[in-house]
Amino acid sequence: MNYHQTPEEIIKSATPAQRIIWNDIFLRFGERVSIQQYQFYGAYTEFITYSARKIYFGYLVRNMFNAAGGASALIAGTNQYYDENDNIIGNLTNEIEYFNVTAAAARWRYNTVTIENILFSRIVSDYPAIYFVGYKIGK
Repeated sequence: MNYHQTPEEIIKSATPAQRIIWNDIFLRFGERVSIQQYQFYGAYTEFITYSARKIYFGYLVRNMFNAAGGASALIAGTNQYYDENDNIIGNLTNEIEYFNVTAAAARWRYNTVTIENILFSRIVSDYPAIYFVGYKIGK
């Protein structure tokens, strides 16, 4: 049996910060907007295509990179988040520098980055994998 939360149940169980975002969603898109619980792990394929009729509310968004570091300082974990009008609303760039004693040189690699309570329509990312827990809103 599938169970779908009502908007009242979602708001009742939300944190104060999440309630503010939910109220904004309902004011902009109406209380009868389609809301689907969504949990996903994998490549960003689901999140790269823009649709004016779809946004995501991420309670937890983890951007992951698990490979070895590279020799170039240009390797950076970068995400660009877009709103429902396909405008950039934020950039996230994060890398860690370390010293490789065997090669006697500096190396860089991505960090795994976790973001909470973010509303976006799509992501452009250098990271190979995402873990998303939240809601898909709209079609």
